[in-house]
Amino acid sequence: MTRHVRVGRLADIAMAAVARLQRDDVAEAASAMSAAPWAAALARARLEPEPEDRRLVALAARLGFSDVELLAAALLVAVETDPELCRTVALCQSPVGGSRPLVGLLATAFGACGEIASNVLALATGPATASGCLMLGAEDAPLPERSLSVPSSVLFALKGVGACPEGVRLLGAPEEDAAMFAAAASAWATAAPSGFAVVGCPREDQPAFAVAVARVFGLRPALLAADIQPAIGSWLLAAGVLPVIASDLRPGELRPPPAVCRGGLPWLWFKGRDGAIADHDLAASFSFGLPDALGRAAIWRMHGYGAADAAALSAGIRGGPGLIRRIAATARESGASPAHALAAARDLPRPALDGLARRLPSSGAAAGFVAQQALLAELQHLEAACRQRETVAHGLGPAASRCSTGVKALFHGPSGTGKSMAAEWLAARLGVPLYAVDLSSVTSKWIGETEKNLDQVLMAAEESGAMLLFDEADALFGARTEVGSSNDRFANSQTNYLLQRLERHDGVVLLTTNGRDRIDSAFTRRLDAIIGFPTPAPDVRLAIWLAHLGYGSDVDPATLDQLAAFVDLPGGHIRNIVLSAAVAAASAGRPVDAASLLAATAQEYAKLGRGPPRELV
Repeated sequence: MTRHVRVGRLADIAMAAVARLQRDDVAEAASAMSAAPWAAALARARLEPEPEDRRLVALAARLGFSDVELLAAALLVAVETDPELCRTVALCQSPVGGSRPLVGLLATAFGACGEIASNVLALATGPATASGCLMLGAEDAPLPERSLSVPSSVLFALKGVGACPEGVRLLGAPEEDAAMFAAAASAWATAAPSGFAVVGCPREDQPAFAVAVARVFGLRPALLAADIQPAIGSWLLAAGVLPVIASDLRPGELRPPPAVCRGGLPWLWFKGRDGAIADHDLAASFSFGLPDALGRAAIWRMHGYGAADAAALSAGIRGGPGLIRRIAATARESGASPAHALAAARDLPRPALDGLARRLPSSGAAAGFVAQQALLAELQHLEAACRQRETVAHGLGPAASRCSTGVKALFHGPSGTGKSMAAEWLAARLGVPLYAVDLSSVTSKWIGETEKNLDQVLMAAEESGAMLLFDEADALFGARTEVGSSNDRFANSQTNYLLQRLERHDGVVLLTTNGRDRIDSAFTRRLDAIIGFPTPAPDVRLAIWLAHLGYGSDVDPATLDQLAAFVDLPGGHIRNIVLSAAVAAASAGRPVDAASLLAATAQEYAKLGRGPPRELV
């Protein structure tokens, strides 16, 4: 037989056995194979596989293929790629079968692997067919006259050709990031029974950690879609792929691993802080923490920053290796100095958070914020708490060391007194991005969904080092009520969860409300600061007028003094007056003057259902 296709040593052994069937009768062929030195050749093929056989040998070892299953798989793969072998098989099976080998042909050809009857059963029910790597034909015939084949997806995987099936995406990561997780991945992977769940791994670091784990097993990691089909399991096995699931669970949710994770491969699940994985005897759970200041400084040094600069950057920027690498790469585009890195950290998009909350501008907030001295002192103390939150417990007793490094504060006061602007001011001073949580996108009528949504927002903020703002927070953190119905019980349990989840949040969270008494009193202990925003005094109002008009305004000082003294409105209303006056002045083709300001002031009071101060009329 003349062949032009190189199929590997295993296929050569299998083809030689089939070729004997073409020349001899069944008894002579089985006897000839028994006498042949095939056993040593097969053992050598398993121990030192040729390049064409490596994937198949690894698959056989992983699933425990018998010798007859291994030879059958090698022959079936060769049949799909070798035209001469197709004709040989067809001649051997004529007139019963076609060019795909029948179970009886394989059981007879590999007679030295055992009794022909036991070979038939092994091929029909063994791990090769049970895993889907070999497929028994649907012919209405006895087992010996049913065909065997290799699914196309398995064939392409064993040959290393073709794209990933739908719902599978191979993961890659920079070498330096994956190397950072090598030690933890090796320790955790050897401790896991079959697969393991990782809690708290930042989304930007999940690919690098998955690569590190996959290398421990000699596999490639691939992210699976939530609706992945079980049939993909045979492709994962043949391709040597580590299944990776990234799916947060709701509080109290118990979910089993997908069926594709039960075929003999290890698997990895990145989950949120809540819920659990069923069949826990098959999986171990490990908690993943963000690097501390020393760990972050080491990462900054890896990206070319000196020890002093790395320490300063690690103190101001919290995140994992993936985020730090992205910040450093962005900073290099403009100069790579620590100042460039800080600017990049502030302005860089946070993909994990951008879809969950609304980013607020912080540029210019530090210069435009005006507050009375007592309020400013409280905000500066809050700023210091944010800067020192990782080190403040150093040197204190063991009870203090158990405290969370997160900072939570409540801003309360009448509408327009500058609560949201103070949040922007604080974010600008700290050099961190500020995200406002849209309560309509977080709350849900479905039980458990609000908690899951909030957990996703808080986790994304922790991972990206962002500050969160819950404006009008009483809608979410309102006081619990007496239980009079199932709705009350659900609302109270939701508040209980929010209390616990906010307490263990490892970031900066600001809550604002127009009425402090509407916030559940249990939140008070969990807040690091409660800051009141009173209606500003006249001297502060003057500064607010100047901040909005600009210090080069054409409005005479006497008018500004009058406005500051008699317009007893907070900054939000002053902003509305200035903007309305600017529109009227621009329409008239003149700059903002006293007349336009007084007219706009009267309009603002009319909106409130009040008349303007008599002193201004």
